[in-house]
Amino acid sequence: MPVPLHAIAYVSSATHLLDSGELEQLLADAREFNVTQGVTGVLLYVDGCFMQCIEGPMEGVARVYQRIKEASRHRGLIELLNQPVKRRAFPDWHMGCGSNAQSEMINDATESWERMLSSAREVDESVPGLLLLRAFWKESRVARTKRVMAKA
Repeated sequence: MPVPLHAIAYVSSATHLLDSGELEQLLADAREFNVTQGVTGVLLYVDGCFMQCIEGPMEGVARVYQRIKEASRHRGLIELLNQPVKRRAFPDWHMGCGSNAQSEMINDATESWERMLSSAREVDESVPGLLLLRAFWKESRVARTKRVMAKA
């Protein structure tokens, strides 16, 4: 019998703008810990804002979420979703980054996330975490484009 799955999505603000090294360390730490808990998901970072959706067995998700809530890199956490899900939307760990602080690791993770989005043309309404992340990513891209155009 399959283990019931649970998902949590939230947004928060970084305590400061993270550079490439800090983003890489955050991604590596999250991947390492999440694997031990059977948790997968997506972490997006754009202009000092985080949005994350994690999924997996309820106990693992609870442990990861507690660690997230205690993290010192962010503040103002707002929970958007906390519910059982029928299936994983993110069977692999992804990170999207809309920051100027880029590195090969972050670029690879962002490209992986964008490939996942483009392959998920029809977003299943039963995967609310993906709907939230897609909207956040789209809005952040529009806002960044407007800022660039305003500077020109």
